[in-house]
Amino acid sequence: MRRLWVVAAVGAVAVAALFVGISQNQEICTVSYQNNHFLALEVDPADVDFGPVSLDDYARGYLERLHAQRVDVTANRPWFVTVEAGEPFWIRSPLYGQPHETTKPCEDLKLRTSDSNSIGDFTFRLTEYTGVELEPQAVAAGGGETGFYRWYMDFRVDLDLTRDQLPGLYYLIYLYTLFPLQ
Repeated sequence: MRRLWVVAAVGAVAVAALFVGISQNQEICTVSYQNNHFLALEVDPADVDFGPVSLDDYARGYLERLHAQRVDVTANRPWFVTVEAGEPFWIRSPLYGQPHETTKPCEDLKLRTSDSNSIGDFTFRLTEYTGVELEPQAVAAGGGETGFYRWYMDFRVDLDLTRDQLPGLYYLIYLYTLFPLQ
């Protein structure tokens, strides 16, 4: 029995020596990806249609639609949004014939930001109705942190029966642009 114990003890020492004698082999690995700056702008609806204009609308002097457009920004860096007119004058598409410019100035479209139901921490820049111009105007800015931002735009269209008297569909092209802040 003593012999069995000695053989077992020698075997255990030999196995322990074998594991101690083997050096460990480790590889240090990494996983990576590049997170670029991203900015995304979504506007819904893209087209705001006031429909037919009545004599009461002309008597009031304007058409108005609150929360006419939803603006969403997703960003992982500071940003700002501008708006500008695509043309100096509204276009009139007559019932028959080709569309053409009118004398109705682009500034007759007035926009403002609405802070009700907004999401995110940012600053409104267009807080009063302001006529849309050919030069970009700041609408909102934010993005001190990565996130999702939402606000609504209120629309007002000035009406002037002496200038808008011809029948047809009046429309104006305008553009929102999302820029990174440096």
